[in-house]
Amino acid sequence: MDKKDPKRNRLSLIGAFEPDVVEQSNSNSLMTEAVYGNIELMETMAVLNASDVPKGCVIGNIQVINPYAAKGVSMSNEELFYCFNRLNRYVPMFRN
Repeated sequence: MDKKDPKRNRLSLIGAFEPDVVEQSNSNSLMTEAVYGNIELMETMAVLNASDVPKGCVIGNIQVINPYAAKGVSMSNEELFYCFNRLNRYVPMFRN
């Protein structure tokens, strides 16, 4: 545990903004850990929010895939929107 910088010990995607215990105390929380793949998914959501998606189109599945390691990361749309919108509260540059 890093006592000099307690933010370094936080594991959730919004750990830079609030302690993990806040999100863990919410029984409806869908927050995920701040692992590389989940961070990439949030970056993908940011790109999609900044782009013009044609009217009537629906994006059904977002994944981050590493073809060299033959691994991928995805989360349900519900989790994806929850995490993205929670991050957006602290960094309000996206509309979703």
